[in-house]
Amino acid sequence: SRRRHTRLQGDGSSDVCSSDLPEPLERQLLRLARRSADGFTLNDALLALDPPHLTDVAGLRQAIDRMQHNHLLEVGNDARGRIVYREP
Repeated sequence: SRRRHTRLQGDGSSDVCSSDLPEPLERQLLRLARRSADGFTLNDALLALDPPHLTDVAGLRQAIDRMQHNHLLEVGNDARGRIVYREP
């Protein structure tokens, strides 16, 4: 299979494969929501994101809020009363 490459701006000497770049946050959150019918908690998301060190809680909450506003995620509670996010 062919791999698409993206040239990093400002570094004309190195090619970076686009598959090596981090997956967009919203796409990771949707994948996480689809993995479990019960949804995911904020803590689940923080542990599952790649790369985790680039994601802060405030940025994660903003992404989830945008996704709720766009009807890509809904919020609810699980059996233990925790706030969970799932696909509508």
